[in-house]
Amino acid sequence: MTYKATAPPVVWDHDSLLSTRKQLEDSILVTIDLEGVDHLMKKAGQPAPTSYDKLSEVGIATYDPREKVSTSTSDDMEALGSCIHAHHTIVHRFHRVTEETCPAYYHKKFANDPKKQHHARPYHCAFAKSIIKPTQQALEDVKNFIKVLSSQNLTKSENQSGKDRRICIFYWAANMEESVFAQAGIDLTTAGTHVTIYDMQLWSIFQIRFQKGQTGGEEAFKSLDALGNGLNLHNATNDCVAQLLSLLKVFSMRKTEWNSWFYQQIELTPMAMSWVSPHIYQDNFNSRPRALYESAHTRHGQGRLPAYNHYVNKQPKRVTKPTPHYTSNDFTSQAPSAPGVGGMVPGGTSSNHSAEEKTAKRSSGKEHTSGSATDQWWAAYEARKDKISSTMATYKKPIATMAPSTEEVGTGWPAEMEW
Repeated sequence: MTYKATAPPVVWDHDSLLSTRKQLEDSILVTIDLEGVDHLMKKAGQPAPTSYDKLSEVGIATYDPREKVSTSTSDDMEALGSCIHAHHTIVHRFHRVTEETCPAYYHKKFANDPKKQHHARPYHCAFAKSIIKPTQQALEDVKNFIKVLSSQNLTKSENQSGKDRRICIFYWAANMEESVFAQAGIDLTTAGTHVTIYDMQLWSIFQIRFQKGQTGGEEAFKSLDALGNGLNLHNATNDCVAQLLSLLKVFSMRKTEWNSWFYQQIELTPMAMSWVSPHIYQDNFNSRPRALYESAHTRHGQGRLPAYNHYVNKQPKRVTKPTPHYTSNDFTSQAPSAPGVGGMVPGGTSSNHSAEEKTAKRSSGKEHTSGSATDQWWAAYEARKDKISSTMATYKKPIATMAPSTEEVGTGWPAEMEW
């Protein structure tokens, strides 16, 4: 059975926002995002790949208000952001498929078309160390994590009564999440006693503010300063954190800030995200796989990665042929056969010319470019002898020894990158 996410409580002004905030103020807020590859196509005679088949990343971000640090202002976004916990899992089946290595033809040919690019960015997570797991295990981990959250930071009375914490899960455009968890046989609402799932894209504040039924996540998050200075989206966990920051920002708005954003439609200033360690992103980015020859996957205008230039700049291998070994008999055996003219017989003698006459003609130094067929034959024979001698002289020259190749042939990956 598929659990359908519902729209969050309706909000139309600042007062109704405060009312909704009051309802959720002690709940653990969870955002979940699933990313998938888009290059799997239906093959003849086989069923179309499902959302479960395409799953490439699982992201989750959480905020527990009982862990909030004490600050001078309760709505300090830097302080709230530092209380967010994030997790990121790359599905093993697609852990080598990135924006650089995806084999889909249209991703390479139309690299400058945003609609045909490989969107997922699995190795760009900025908030958690990425791990790699099989599809089913990655999804089971989400449910197990929700179970842990439901019993986290309980009060004394909650412990005595056996009461769970309230968990509010938020998707953004819930179609994929609903499909994948249903196909995996996982119902997140059974992970605790009080688990509710919302589709944040359907929230009334975004429908009213942007005047459309479905607003893109990037547009909504940017307007609420939740992307910082250039956060990479289409990474499952980055999307989760941006969504959770947007939710916290909405709940922490004062009336003047609400009026500016909601009615005047003025975008907020991007937050600094000073609590985020840059080493997290760098470590994840450096762990991504790369193609053997990166130039085959380099997008227009993106340039090459310096660390792998030595693969691109290698000179082509020199192909050498085995050196032939000639003997004196080879010259005689390769002589052209005599033409059958003027009474020529197989022995090579002619009834019209004696051996002495032929020797005299050859030693005269004149080129036999015309005359009898026999004269032309001797001219061709002399030219062939000169050509064979020249070839032997060339092959007697020493040939430089080639160093053995360290590349693995046939896999498309450097030997040191084989996982």
